[in-house]
Amino acid sequence: MSRPSSSFHSGLATLALILACSGCNGDDSGGDSAAAPVWNDLGNAGYACLVPQGDTFFDWYDAGTPEPLPADDPVDVVVVLADCHSGSVSGELASCSVSVEGDVVTVVSEGGYYVSGGPQVSDCNVLSATCSGPVLTEGSWMLTYGEASTAFEVPTVDSPCAP
Repeated sequence: MSRPSSSFHSGLATLALILACSGCNGDDSGGDSAAAPVWNDLGNAGYACLVPQGDTFFDWYDAGTPEPLPADDPVDVVVVLADCHSGSVSGELASCSVSVEGDVVTVVSEGGYYVSGGPQVSDCNVLSATCSGPVLTEGSWMLTYGEASTAFEVPTVDSPCAP
């Protein structure tokens, strides 16, 4: 019996390469290529809180101690879009803006992250943004975020949040 020629081995190698690379052309018709990451849109999700300007919201949040808001002092707005998401995400983005009309403080946020297929790390990460807020005068106010609103008085002994 004769030994197979080198062209025979070359043909087998080419066939093996073709079979191994089925689905390598970028389509989803087969193969085990990973799915494209999916954007998790969190615009106006979570909650928004007013805190004294320059204060660290997370110090207050972790300690559980309310922050008073005195009259005639500027405030910051902290928006927490996701308070516990996996570290396996990518492309995190968070921003916010504030507008005031009369006694209504309206907060709008944009943000989210990409989630890829496969196993996710089960850690807990916060996605947040801080933006400058108004100077609050003494009296009744309304904080609106997304579809939620909360009424509060200034001065107040704790940081108002919506929702």
